[in-house]
Amino acid sequence: MRIAHVCKHFFPRITGVTAYVESLCREQMNCGHTVAVASFGEPVRAPEADGIRLFRAREPDASTLAAHIAGFSPDIIHAHSIWETTDVAVRAAKTLGRPYVVTTHGTWRFLALTGAYGRLSGRLRLGVWRRSVTWPRILRGAGAVIALNIREEADARAAKADYSRIYRIPNAVDTARFAPGVQGEMRERLGWPGGATALFVGNMQAQKGVFTALEAARLRGADMVSRWVFCGDGPDAQAAGARAKALGLSGRTLFLGRVSREKMPELYQAADMVVLPSREEAFSTVFLEAMASGLPCVGAVGGGTAEIIDDCETGFVVAPDDPKALASAVGWLASHPREAASMGRAGRGKALREFAWPKVAARIERAYHGALGTGGEGHGGL
Repeated sequence: MRIAHVCKHFFPRITGVTAYVESLCREQMNCGHTVAVASFGEPVRAPEADGIRLFRAREPDASTLAAHIAGFSPDIIHAHSIWETTDVAVRAAKTLGRPYVVTTHGTWRFLALTGAYGRLSGRLRLGVWRRSVTWPRILRGAGAVIALNIREEADARAAKADYSRIYRIPNAVDTARFAPGVQGEMRERLGWPGGATALFVGNMQAQKGVFTALEAARLRGADMVSRWVFCGDGPDAQAAGARAKALGLSGRTLFLGRVSREKMPELYQAADMVVLPSREEAFSTVFLEAMASGLPCVGAVGGGTAEIIDDCETGFVVAPDDPKALASAVGWLASHPREAASMGRAGRGKALREFAWPKVAARIERAYHGALGTGGEGHGGL
C-alpha cells in the first residue's frame, strides 16, 4: 500500500503530532508499505528522512503541496489535525479519486491557545466557519475518521460523520525503545543524587500545568520529592524558571530545556514518576513513554488522560489547576516507593497490551481497508 501522511509540521520540528506520524510511518514501512510525509516548512528540498520520503512546500503554497502528493500517487491519504494541510489532503484525494483518512489529534481543544485565534477574524474563520461548516463536511467525506479519545469520537458523531467510518484508536509508543532501566546507573550518568525525582515532560506553557506543578512542589506532601526535573521548551519557559525562584524552589528544580528524542529514554529511567497536569491532552505521548518505561504517572482530567492512566492502579488522575491534589498524589508516590513501583509495572503491562505500535498500527491499517472498501468497519469501537 502507498500511504501519504499530511501534517502541518514535521521534523526537525518536534510536536506530539510529528512524533506520532514519524512512528506510524516507521511501523508501516516495517510492514512493507511505501510511505511519504507532506508538510509545510523548511527545508523545502528534503527527499527523505531516514527512509521516509518527504514533500515540503512553503506555507501557504497549497497547490505545490497538493501536486507533490498527487505525484506520489498514494492509495490512501492520511491527514493529521484540523489545519490547512488537511484541506490540501482532501484536495489531492479528490484529484486522484482516492480516499482520505482524518485524525484530529485533539486540535480543536487547543484552538484558543493558538496564534491563529488571537484576532477576531481568526476566531470567526476557525471557531465559527470552519468548526461549524467546513470541518463537519470534511469528516462526512472521509473514508475513515480516527478518534484518539472518546471526546473526539463524540465530535465526529456530532458532525454527522458516518458511524461505520469512525474508529477510536489510541496513540502508541515504542515499547522497546522506552523500557525500564537501571535507575541508579542512569542517575549516576546524569549526575543526579539520591531522593525521589518527579519528571515533567512537555511544552513549557500554562496549559500543560507547569505552574500548577511548581505550586504543588512547595506544598506539604510534595516536599517528599527531592528533585523536580522540567524537560521542554516553550513560551512560558522563562516565566516558569522565575516562578520556581520566587517560590524558593531553585535548589529542588532543574530546567533542562529542549532535550533530543534520543536522550529521553534515560531521563525516564532515572525518574521515579512522571507528572503532567495538563488541562487538556488528546492522548499524551509522554504518559505512554513513561508507562512503557515502568513509571507511575500523575495527570489531570481532560481529553484522553483518564483513558491512559488507571487511577490508583497505574498512577493518579487529579483535577486540573489543583496544586493541593497534585501535591497529595506526588507525595504519596514518593513516600510509598514499593507501591509506586508496582504501579509502574502495571503501566508497563498496559502499554504492552494496548499501546505498542505494532498493535495500534494494525488497527489503523484496518481503518485504511475500511476506507478503501476492503473491510474494517469502525462503529467507534475500541
